[in-house]
Amino acid sequence: MAVNIYREYRLKFYLNMRHYIIINDTKGETHPHTWEFALDIKFARNSFVEFNIFENGITQFLEQYQNKTLNEVAPFDSMMPTIENVTDYFAEEFFKIIYRMGGMLTSVEASETPTRSYIVDISEQDRNALLNKKADERIRLLNWSGVFNYSAINNDAVKKAHGEYLLFLNNDTKIKEPGALWELMDCIQREKAGAVGARLFYGDLTIQHAGVVLGYGGIAGHAFEGMSQTEYENLRYAKVIRQMSAVTAACMLVDRRAFEQIGGFTEKLGVAYNDIDLCMKLRKAGWTILYDPAAQMYHYESQTRGFEMNTEKAERVKREAEYFCQTWKEELHRGDPFYNASLTLEKPDFSLKR
Repeated sequence: MAVNIYREYRLKFYLNMRHYIIINDTKGETHPHTWEFALDIKFARNSFVEFNIFENGITQFLEQYQNKTLNEVAPFDSMMPTIENVTDYFAEEFFKIIYRMGGMLTSVEASETPTRSYIVDISEQDRNALLNKKADERIRLLNWSGVFNYSAINNDAVKKAHGEYLLFLNNDTKIKEPGALWELMDCIQREKAGAVGARLFYGDLTIQHAGVVLGYGGIAGHAFEGMSQTEYENLRYAKVIRQMSAVTAACMLVDRRAFEQIGGFTEKLGVAYNDIDLCMKLRKAGWTILYDPAAQMYHYESQTRGFEMNTEKAERVKREAEYFCQTWKEELHRGDPFYNASLTLEKPDFSLKR
């Protein structure tokens, strides 16, 4: 059974305007109208949706037409401003605005009366055409039609990518400090650096990720997760470049040579521990894993959406956790080589065991 990885929303906007129609070279009367535009938008299920940003973007676009005679405003000064023509044009503009902000527009319904609507359905083929219409030639959109498997999706993408370095970046992240990606690129130039991870923050500026500690939480967990930047003196470890056992693939830059040497992500780990497993394989092959605190990003993740764990997904996570633990049984038993054995594995704060 396919996994639903999207959330769908409908946002409504209103345009107050006037227009007239020319029939057989005869100008009709100018009529005022209020048209309703209902936009159906998909977001990745793990996305943090800032609705006010989307609403402001669409509202600002519509502002150039509000309370005006459409026949006098481009591009409708050269085309008939029927509801069909207006909606067709707006749909493309809405699509570009929403895509830039991380959403995917699937349809637009325009209503000029309570009983009559015009609908533009944006198919996958239409979306691809719109994305490629004015796309940067360096950017390619890849589609995945199979069951969700993070490892398989990214392995497939790597085969089609051309760069020497591979950036794995979640769609629920946002750059916090300018230059974050350049910082990762600078860090990975170090000898035998196989992967570099960023310092990630929740929206309230508590830490979401400052490297991964083996054994924390039973298997592995994020260092300093949920802590404020001034909460503990030990937090200075979150502010220096360090070797770690692993980093999260929510934002991880990997040397292609290293990635291909180890065979990429383990596809048996489709939803859980795939990034940690990748880092473990890299270290076993002689590459180092670095955490770079100067590369700062927001990662909204489960702090805003909560953990969605139905029975089927819970069973899958359990199976993958067992597979990971069996694969790395000896390493987990020895403990994290970059974490002092005198420190607790019950809390993420690097405090002493009690």
